[in-house]
Order: sequence, then structure tokens, then C-alpha cells
Amino acid sequence: MDNVSTLEIKGFTPYAQIPRWILRAGDKLSHGAVRLYGVIMTYADNSTRAAFPSREKLAEDLGVTPRSISTYTKELEDFKALEVTRRRNKKTGNFYANHYVLVFTEPGAEICTPPDEADDPITRPTTKLDPPSFTSEDESSNDIKELHAQTSLPHDTKGSITPKQRYELRSVIKEVGVQLKNGKKFYDDDVQDTWWTFIGMMEDAFKDDFDNTGMADLLHNGKWTVSAKVADPYEAGKELNKIIATSYTT
Repeated sequence: MDNVSTLEIKGFTPYAQIPRWILRAGDKLSHGAVRLYGVIMTYADNSTRAAFPSREKLAEDLGVTPRSISTYTKELEDFKALEVTRRRNKKTGNFYANHYVLVFTEPGAEICTPPDEADDPITRPTTKLDPPSFTSEDESSNDIKELHAQTSLPHDTKGSITPKQRYELRSVIKEVGVQLKNGKKFYDDDVQDTWWTFIGMMEDAFKDDFDNTGMADLLHNGKWTVSAKVADPYEAGKELNKIIATSYTT
């Protein structure tokens, strides 16, 4: 018994899940690409696994250059571990931001079964771990439900959107607020990248209403700005409601 190792875990910290088929990709994925998957997971929604961090923010988290983020992203796309939608700035024609969706189930695997433990022993946790957080800040499921209730317009409101869409839009506004709170200016390039991600998502969510109301003019022509206060999720939800309400009354 003297040679038996033991492991004691003290405290708890938010973590990110990385599927085994990605960790065991061998030389098909670089270490940087695997780390990038994990970092994006820290920003991803628990159910949709969609995330909207800027390339600069990801580079900062990994301690690499934005160009490296592009390289790692391409690796994950080629490996079918990541789906990326690139949004275009309608004013300049340039691509400005990415919408990431992490692929959690191994492509082609209809059912994920555990290995034969005789050949491939695996350890099992003795206690149930919490799911990964949506952002780097903790938000419990009860908090999220409460925020949905606080930031949702009545169901019969013209142009109403799904709770999932509202949650994602609110999260991007919040990310703008975090950037501003960290000392950035609204018209700095990386903040504008995030803001134009929000505009593209609004266009996707409201479809024809985006152009048929005052929404396109309000957002495309720089008539609406936000402040650092929207780094707070509740304030971000209020800001989203104000944008929608103003769009339908102008």
C-alpha cells in the first residue's frame, strides 16, 4: 500500500469540457488547437455550444497572436470539431467577427460508447461536477432563468424573438460592456468587431423586420452606442429591450 498514490481536490473552479476524441487526436491537431477548443468552451452556451469571443480576446487568453488563433481555428474546422460563421461588415465589406459552434459529439459516431475497461481503463469522478459556465463569470441556471424573465418582452410584442436568441444577443452586448469596462473605447477596432457581431445577429434574428423597422438605420449608421454598464447581464438585457422598442417606434 505504500506505493499507492492518492489525489485530493481542494475547492472548486469553473472548468471547460474537451471531448476525448479531440484530446486523443494525436498529430491531427496541434496543442494550440486543442487549447483553443477549451478556451472557446469557457464562453460557450451550455446547450447550443455557441460562442462569440473576439479573435483578440482568444489570443489574449491563450497568450498568442491573433494570426495563431486563425491557424488553430482552421485546424479545428478541418477536423470538424468547430463550425465557424464569419460575419461581414456591410459598410466596409470586410469580415469582422466570428460566430463559433463547438462540435461535441465525434463526427460519424452515432453512439459514443465507453472503451473496454480491460484494455483502456478509465477513472470516474466520485462526485458530480458542475457543467461549464457560459462565460468566465459564473451564472447559475436559476440566474439565467431569472434573467430570461427580466429581459423578455411580452409574447405578443411585434418582432419578439426566442429566449435562446435573446440570451445570445444579450451575451454579446455584455461582451461589449466588458471590453469597455476594461478600458477600451467604443470605436476601437476590437470593440467594433464585437458590436458588429451583435448587429449581424440582430439581422439574423429579426430578418425582414430588421430592414422594415428603424433597426437597420439605428444600428448600421452608428446612432446607437452602449456604455460599460452593460457588462452587467441585467443591464445588457435592458439595453437589448431598449434597442428593440426604439426600432419599432422610429
